[in-house]
Amino acid sequence: MKIEITEDKKNPLLDRREVRFTVDTKTTPSRKEIKSTIANSLKAKEDLLVIDTIRQISGKNLSEGYVKVYANTEALKEIELGYKLERGTKEQKKPEEPAPAPEQKPPEGEAPAAEEEKPAEEAKEEAKEEKPAEGAPSEEKEKPKPEVAENG
Repeated sequence: MKIEITEDKKNPLLDRREVRFTVDTKTTPSRKEIKSTIANSLKAKEDLLVIDTIRQISGKNLSEGYVKVYANTEALKEIELGYKLERGTKEQKKPEEPAPAPEQKPPEGEAPAAEEEKPAEEAKEEAKEEKPAEGAPSEEKEKPKPEVAENG
């Protein structure tokens, strides 16, 4: 990875240096790699360096970027937004999936335990008993209709 600093400005009002750079590499390097390389070349502390942007140039093996190097931590914390400070510092953690429970298979030659099958069968039978047959009238339909007196 070859980094070339294209512009280096001092900004006394915000107490920082503003640096533009290009990176010559086949793949876009991580923020962490860029941050450490630029900190070494500028002789600055990595804690005071904030990468604002990195942009891959289409069709070339170049990336352009913009970095702010603060003089002290007070200025850094006062000016920079929290999410920019966290970029590139956190390692992405993959959510851990619980290991699947091993299935217990009966030894060869033995049938599965009959006790395990009975509750499932009983539940099916109970469900059938609760449902009325499709052709059978339900209790709600059997209610008598109120009589209406005819006026003559």
